[in-house]
Amino acid sequence: MRFVLLFSLFGIGLSKLSVTVYWNPAEYYEKYVDSGDVRWRELREIQTATEIKYTSRYNCHFIDLPFDFPFYADAITRIGVTNIGFLYTGPFSTAELTSLMHIAPLSNLYENGTVHTDSVVHQDGSQTFYVQWSDVQVNGANATFQVQMRSNGTITFFYDKVDESILKNSVVSIVHAFPQAGNDKSTKSLTYYEYREVAHQASTLSENSNIVMVLKENCLFGSSCGRCSEVAEHSDFSCSWCPAVQRCSDSFDSLYAEWYKNCGEASLECPEEDTVNETLRQEAAAAARSDMQSLIEFLEDLMSSYAVDNDFSMWIGE
Repeated sequence: MRFVLLFSLFGIGLSKLSVTVYWNPAEYYEKYVDSGDVRWRELREIQTATEIKYTSRYNCHFIDLPFDFPFYADAITRIGVTNIGFLYTGPFSTAELTSLMHIAPLSNLYENGTVHTDSVVHQDGSQTFYVQWSDVQVNGANATFQVQMRSNGTITFFYDKVDESILKNSVVSIVHAFPQAGNDKSTKSLTYYEYREVAHQASTLSENSNIVMVLKENCLFGSSCGRCSEVAEHSDFSCSWCPAVQRCSDSFDSLYAEWYKNCGEASLECPEEDTVNETLRQEAAAAARSDMQSLIEFLEDLMSSYAVDNDFSMWIGE
């Protein structure tokens, strides 16, 4: 597993709970500024768009995505849409770890206690998922922006009207992390493995420019042994195929515990008949989902036990 110790913290919004984060330096995305043909689509004028109703000032509404979204080396199936201007990619409803798991058009917003908007809409498509935040108020300044997520993993940030004072001190940012299996509540500690953040200074944006982040082909795209071998050959990722779980990985993803338990014989030596055993794959995936759900429930209980009592300590997941 390729990782380095990023930081070890005690506190930061948590009471008597230490958080240790290990970092994977691999680059999963390419980014660029696009001022071409892709322009702003006003979602509030589209009939198929849905407005999200929030019940409190700081809130996160979880939505099932219309497709499995490839995010770094994981496929996420739901997203948390906050009413303070960013998407939360964590699996359970806590605000304590937003710095490790987010898709943020303007990353300083979630750190600002005065952010507010009454208008958040989303639109689902077979290959795309849009979210728009309108008239976001930040210390008297105003911003309207969107995120588009595509089924191939590409993320595009669109900006309609954003006051210069907001852009000056903000960053466009994506990052994701996953928890270590076997965290022990009695130790009052939490360990996460973080993918490399992709960031762009918002101050460089001009009118009608968009930020595009394109996911590089990685082990997640190895749908068969042969395909896994192709990804390994043509990418910077050391992918292997594990027959026991019918999956391609370099062992750095949210299912790494399953990989270490079952895949000591992983390799890129593929049989002549390169077929995928869908029954075995589904059984392994179901077992992995069950393990992850147990871990999520454990972490949710851990976080609620040690979170401080303030507006940001726990999202009210809707």
